[in-house]
Amino acid sequence: MTVRAINVVVCMLSLIDALRLPIASRTRPLAMQLLGADGLPLGGSSSESSQGGGLIIDGNLGGGGAAGAPGILGADGSAASGDDSIPDDLKDFDPTFDPLAAKRPKYDLAAASGRGDETVWGATAPEAAADIQEWVSHLRDAGIQRVLGLFSEDEAAARGPDGSARGYMEALVAAGFDPTGVALLDPHAPGSRDIVMKMAQDAQQARQTLCIHCADGHRLTAIAMADWLMVDYIGGDNYLEACDALAARKRLAGVARSPSEADVEQWTLQGHL
Repeated sequence: MTVRAINVVVCMLSLIDALRLPIASRTRPLAMQLLGADGLPLGGSSSESSQGGGLIIDGNLGGGGAAGAPGILGADGSAASGDDSIPDDLKDFDPTFDPLAAKRPKYDLAAASGRGDETVWGATAPEAAADIQEWVSHLRDAGIQRVLGLFSEDEAAARGPDGSARGYMEALVAAGFDPTGVALLDPHAPGSRDIVMKMAQDAQQARQTLCIHCADGHRLTAIAMADWLMVDYIGGDNYLEACDALAARKRLAGVARSPSEADVEQWTLQGHL
């Protein structure tokens, strides 16, 4: 008998065996098992598990909990309790934690994209007037040449040595920035979006870097940065892609900015927040 003939016979025998199985066995979906460190199903031996103990079938835990209700296996293989409270040691857990992400940069200083010649950067503003010198030195050491603060007048004044928005601008200049490269803007003012894009494009043409910053470095800064990505990188009005691109920066830049699509759309369509 040839090898080909032998293979045909084997296949036919396998088919006959399969047809002898009860219909319920052939139609029942395969059960998934959770295996322990010893390679055996949790909740007992392999023979016990095959009878329903510790098996999850169609999303339900066999051998525990209310009939038809989804079950959760505990560390010992038994059904976990219904208490869904978060343990104290997990309350500070960050679900977005990425073990491969770069270390979070000081002041959340990061470029809008991974382009080597990226013009627009984002950062957290200095918290008080006493922090301005260190903040400016850090940004200048990183190659930042222009800064744009997105603040209300009160937010800017809170950082000025004299308690005024103008005082904050003057402090930035005194700490090292060129007077022509320092600006403050309330993004809620009509036409503010055009001003931001014009400043970014001017910086790009001059081959300089512009750092947009706000009180927390995210809430307002991220919106302007997402807009810049659509204008100069992505093209079109794909708000979702622009927001996702900023969030994805966490892996390489150490900081993820996650603006709201609705806020970015309002900013671009209405010209302000």
